[in-house]
Amino acid sequence: MVAARIGQGVRGQGSGISGQTESRHVRLSIYDITGRLVETLVDKDQEPGFYQVEWDGKNQGSGIYFYRLQISQTPLDKGGKGDFIETKKLVLLH
Repeated sequence: MVAARIGQGVRGQGSGISGQTESRHVRLSIYDITGRLVETLVDKDQEPGFYQVEWDGKNQGSGIYFYRLQISQTPLDKGGKGDFIETKKLVLLH
């Protein structure tokens, strides 16, 4: 499970940006060990708040994957570079 807080003040565990009061474009993608995009779980504007996304990986084999969280003022496909970018490793076991 990936948890992120978008908005004012980041508390507890998770990732995200703080001090924002307006919506941001959020993209959360899963990559395999070779860097191939497996799935994009979130790709939309979201209001400030706390979000959790669960990926079951049912169509993927057990192994090491990476998730990349990008948060930007401008949609990433329209030139947004990402005000916040984080990539972390995850292990999928079936």
